[in-house]
Amino acid sequence: MSAQGAKADTWNQFAAVLNWGNASKEDIADYYKAMISGLAKADPAVGFGNESSVWVTSNYVIKPDYKQTLSSFFSAESYETDFSKAASVDLINNWVASKTEGKITQMLTELDPQTRLLLLNALLFKGPWSYETTKAKKDKFYGNAGESRKDFFDMSCEIIGYEKRKQYEVFRLPYGNGSYDMTVLLPSKGVLLQDIVEDLHVSALLPHDYASAHVHFPCFSLSWDSGSKLIINALQKTGLTLPFSSNADFSDIHDNLMITSILQKTTIDVNEQGTEFEAATLVQMGDGAAGTVDIKEIGVNRPFLFAIRETSSDTFLLIGTVSN
Repeated sequence: MSAQGAKADTWNQFAAVLNWGNASKEDIADYYKAMISGLAKADPAVGFGNESSVWVTSNYVIKPDYKQTLSSFFSAESYETDFSKAASVDLINNWVASKTEGKITQMLTELDPQTRLLLLNALLFKGPWSYETTKAKKDKFYGNAGESRKDFFDMSCEIIGYEKRKQYEVFRLPYGNGSYDMTVLLPSKGVLLQDIVEDLHVSALLPHDYASAHVHFPCFSLSWDSGSKLIINALQKTGLTLPFSSNADFSDIHDNLMITSILQKTTIDVNEQGTEFEAATLVQMGDGAAGTVDIKEIGVNRPFLFAIRETSSDTFLLIGTVSN
């Protein structure tokens, strides 16, 4: 949504970092419109919500074409409120809470008085496992902080994506009808997860073989808060720098805008029933500018990486790690 308001070199940086090639703004908008609709319909057994909104401070006028693009292609709701008043923080937090079923309740604690525009997105996912699981029981998990006891469940899978590589094995646990899955990257014993993650490429999460498997998997609940600068710092390292500088060109929204903050909060719960996660992302703008099938025994009792994916498009919705 931010990129739809960018022009010239600022747009070119978005396109380069997000690997859009020579696709036009219209192409990208059409793609996201199709994805927003398609992800919600991919699996009747999986609940998936994708909600967006744009918030503009009182008496600040953004270009009508931009607002129309957000509405038509991203289904974004539009709001106007006085960012100088504390009540605006409550309105925004209430919007996020309503879209995440109350799991994320405090997206903001305050608003910078120089803020002119906020872009918000909320994701909600509820997916049951495709295969039957056992009731969770306690077992040992060997995390970075030492040995602990977690609830584990067992799942016997007839066919899953699986591949054993030099430093890790990667496999996929399907939800519902298989349109969504959890991809798990489990380092080999003695290999540190952080050493793999540092240089991780998306190809690491794409197994090329298949196997039947018995999986011993831990239940876990996690929450994460990016803070205001972590995501910006990460994006700047990829080469996306102009949107966060006074040289930014978001003139398809309004003159003299730049991204001043990006916040993201997520929660995820994984147990023998399936997976539920919620994620909210806020962009703040202000003045400035097939192999042989055999039975694999997979015990996930040490730090691992997980990713929730839509299978037909290889769209990764959430990626995280469990270390303890």
